[in-house]
Amino acid sequence: MNYVRLGEFAHKHSQKLGNPGLYNWCLSQERPILVEDEPAILPEPVKYVVDERCIDLGNYHKSNDEKTYKNTE
Repeated sequence: MNYVRLGEFAHKHSQKLGNPGLYNWCLSQERPILVEDEPAILPEPVKYVVDERCIDLGNYHKSNDEKTYKNTE
């Protein structure tokens, strides 16, 4: 099983590991990602995230145009 830690969870986990390089890397990232104990970088920045609270799962067949997206910039 692999653990993926995002944002604050990645930051806190890197602090617990006692690796100053990894900790400083997490601090330097706007949205740090750790897979297990290794840093992960997305190939391109995330521009939108889906706000799951706005999706009616009963009508999941709706087109993507009807979903609510939030700009992360």
